[in-house]
Amino acid sequence: MRKYFIVFLFVFFGLISQIASARTIETECEYISNCTFETGSIKMTPEGKTINPYHSNFAAIALTLSDNFLTDHQDTVKNYFKWYIAHLNKPDKNDVNCTIYDYKIEDGQEVSKDIMDSTDSYAATFLSLAYSFVKNGGSSDFVKGYKDNLRCIAESIEATLSPQDLTYAKPDYHIAYLMDNSEVYAGFRDYVKLLQDENTLNDPETADYYLDLRDRIGESIEELLWNSESEEYIIAYGESPPNWEEWYPDATANVWPCLFELPQANPERCQKLFKKLLDYHPTWLNGTADTSGFPWCSINNVAISVSENSTANDFNDWLVEHFDSTNWEYPYYCGEAGWRISYLNKWEKQNESSSDDDDDDDDTVSSWISVYQEEA
Repeated sequence: MRKYFIVFLFVFFGLISQIASARTIETECEYISNCTFETGSIKMTPEGKTINPYHSNFAAIALTLSDNFLTDHQDTVKNYFKWYIAHLNKPDKNDVNCTIYDYKIEDGQEVSKDIMDSTDSYAATFLSLAYSFVKNGGSSDFVKGYKDNLRCIAESIEATLSPQDLTYAKPDYHIAYLMDNSEVYAGFRDYVKLLQDENTLNDPETADYYLDLRDRIGESIEELLWNSESEEYIIAYGESPPNWEEWYPDATANVWPCLFELPQANPERCQKLFKKLLDYHPTWLNGTADTSGFPWCSINNVAISVSENSTANDFNDWLVEHFDSTNWEYPYYCGEAGWRISYLNKWEKQNESSSDDDDDDDDTVSSWISVYQEEA
């Protein structure tokens, strides 16, 4: 009986954690919804005047992860999707089609800033948004209606392809970053799935083309950016070894292939890289690793992925306590909210998996869970 009681407590508090996380996810979804502008764009913050599509993409992806996506958030994502497509450059200042600029709001109107931080990452993360929308139950017909636009967005990434099969940040900025190329690999991976889906884009020939390109980029990341002797990545092609004392980009870039689940970034590698990051930057857990004050919720996704759950919990506790005290003002913003939803979603899945394992172990435990659920 003592054994069953201990296991019950573990499952019980796991369930409580799930309930708390679900509420927190919806709180973050509400925050992102409050960042939307009347045009459908997603601003950096609810009161802000800046639109950065790269961060908006992650915020929109996060909305698709909510259990209430189809009932409460699908229209928000659709409106943002349509806004993004409507603001594609035809062409931009580098004569490339289907890139997108950052925007600002002046006198109630959106005005292009005629700049972007990158073209490869903006495009790649939008392709991932399209896939996440469908994967989580959004209308395939909706995405199918933008088939030509998605192809043009994919081609805008190709416009930055280097002779080494890595993408430059921009056509006029010839640096092939590890972080960007990790996102590009994931973007093409997700785009290929849409092309292979008979109910969505249904284009096997184009799927094969981008599957090959995805694999070439993945191979180049491994061959040109990974140092097998020192077991670390360089932050960009041709750069010196990373300075781990630099939080961004050196330390953070080293776990980016783990964050975007590149096949070569296996659990053993990612565990070592995350441990090294934390050894050099234990202050990430209290929000001072980045001198600008950004919490970097993205990194907590890696912590959970490598089963550093105690560390992930410590970060989450600090985050809630700190930003509750600031009313979730900047430097918290839509992208951070998106990555927070992502790691809470990972937590929920881990709890569900643990609960399933416990259910299989003993029928008595299952009965305890049933009693709890009925009383709750």
